[in-house]
Amino acid sequence: LEIPRKAYYEKELEVVVSRSYGPGRYDANYEERGQDYPIGYVRWTERRNLQAVLRAIETKRLDVKSLITHRFAFENVLDAYALITGEKPEPHLGVVLTYPEKAHDLTPRVAVAAPATSDKVRIAVVGTGSFATSVLMPALAGIDDAKMVAAVSGRGLSARHAANKFEIPTVCGSLDEVLGRADVDAVVIATRHELHAAQAAKALRAGKDVFLEKPAAVNEEQLEELRKAVEESGRRLVVGFNRRFAPMATELKGFFEGRRAGLMMSARINAGRIPAGNWVVDAVEGGGRIIGEGCHFIDLMAYWAGAPPVSVSAVGIGPGSAYSHDDNVAITLRFADGSVGQLLYTAMGDPSVSKERYEVLCEGKVAVLDNWRTLTKSAMGKTKTTRALKADKGHAGELEAFVRAARRGEKSPMNWDDIAAVTRATFLASADPGGSERARDSRCGRVRPTSVTLGREVPARWNDGRANRGISCSGASARSSRSVPFGFRMRHG
Repeated sequence: LEIPRKAYYEKELEVVVSRSYGPGRYDANYEERGQDYPIGYVRWTERRNLQAVLRAIETKRLDVKSLITHRFAFENVLDAYALITGEKPEPHLGVVLTYPEKAHDLTPRVAVAAPATSDKVRIAVVGTGSFATSVLMPALAGIDDAKMVAAVSGRGLSARHAANKFEIPTVCGSLDEVLGRADVDAVVIATRHELHAAQAAKALRAGKDVFLEKPAAVNEEQLEELRKAVEESGRRLVVGFNRRFAPMATELKGFFEGRRAGLMMSARINAGRIPAGNWVVDAVEGGGRIIGEGCHFIDLMAYWAGAPPVSVSAVGIGPGSAYSHDDNVAITLRFADGSVGQLLYTAMGDPSVSKERYEVLCEGKVAVLDNWRTLTKSAMGKTKTTRALKADKGHAGELEAFVRAARRGEKSPMNWDDIAAVTRATFLASADPGGSERARDSRCGRVRPTSVTLGREVPARWNDGRANRGISCSGASARSSRSVPFGFRMRHG
């Protein structure tokens, strides 16, 4: 803006530039989560501005008709753009597009072109965002025994694009629309994290097999509801812990076959930084990065150990940094077979360095897996290297296992107790990692848990009562104590 300073200064004039609709614009809490600004704090918000304009038009205090110089039918939209871009030189002020006045059926559903055949697993994909359309749906399209019969999204446009791309005959606007359909055998859920457990539970109770993108849940209450649905329905549930299905992960596990000692495992994750306002790091919507992504690496170590995690200890970076302690955490896990794993998850690394690097040592053997491109296995002074031109993290392999189990009527390729143990481990590892050391226990129902605190192993005391199960904490972790129904009561400090 070129503003004459002298004139504005002498007359004490003010210039106010509107920020696209008003306060609240670009604020996710306001626009997406409905958190309004108190009227005494901000009088004119984005919503109140629009309400005032509409009210002024309704009461004839604001006349917009005199501002309209041109009207174009929607089918002539290119002529309208030619006018406003100057391609068609003609004076203009307000340009309006008109639509047919005939009412249209706005139900976000397209008729099924043909009934699906029962020789394939007929799948509805719920959530058609970038991950689903770039990873899950291409993988499903490549599985002979799978057929995508419906695309579901609250935003119909993304579902319509996905349906066109993958030749899916039906588009729906909600999960409920597909659960009652006889031509849907299974549901793939790839929505936002806080919706996962409730949607999966509803689909299971409707008699559908469910592939649920990680995480399984973002809190204990959701996980418990999902457990009930799995047990009551008897249907198959597979969670998107895909790395255990990767070829290099399987090869690494086989390298240590027949071992008698526990594994010593380390995982260094160069995760990269995510803006503070992103939904993934929101505690309610995304659950945070350890719950939302860290579950991958805890599950992978559980797969290599062949046992669930039973003890979790975590510490985040201290305060006073521009980086958050929520995604800069060192986590130590002990597994039921005696294996130990350490997960170093950080957002502070150089993005040019590989994201994932794993090292596993046991009984004179060492395996190093770098970013799913190279796997080196060393034993008795000899090293063998496996290389891949393209990183395979197991997405297709996991979906194939899910479809195969559903098609053949076999048991789920993923055990519920393992899903629950890994998910609970993420809850505990992400609970208040603000620079204080804390330890918790995760129990899958097959081992007696213990707690490791400041280098001392403290046996857990079983809670005599079965109605109110939980963990209580004191000492260094008192400020992060909360109840978790693991089946026992423990105190440490």
